Amino acid sequence: MSLGRGIDHWGTNPGDMVDAALTAIESALQDLLATDPTYWRTGQKKNFLERLEKLQAQQAALKLRVLATASDIAEETGANDASGWLRTRTAGRQGGRTVPDQAGGWGREVRPRRRWPG
Repeated sequence: MSLGRGIDHWGTNPGDMVDAALTAIESALQDLLATDPTYWRTGQKKNFLERLEKLQAQQAALKLRVLATASDIAEETGANDASGWLRTRTAGRQGGRTVPDQAGGWGREVRPRRRWPG
């Protein structure tokens, strides 16, 4: 059961903290994506790869924790479960990239063109 965006079981609003943390992660990733690893020192690359492995494991664990408590998403959206809802929301994004729509959201996907043989 979801108590809504404004309050949780303890009378606080964790949505603000969650949104701030996700914004910080997105910003940090954009900063890293703007750099060229070609110019990183070998030690930086080693450190990056080791830490990225740890971050990916933590991200997967957090995703599973949220999915385990997300039956309210299925109830609200009519999906069988939250992971099914998530698959429909993110289907096909691996091969393309999402770009902002006119309203400022990230909904429109641009896929690379395929060349057919012959």
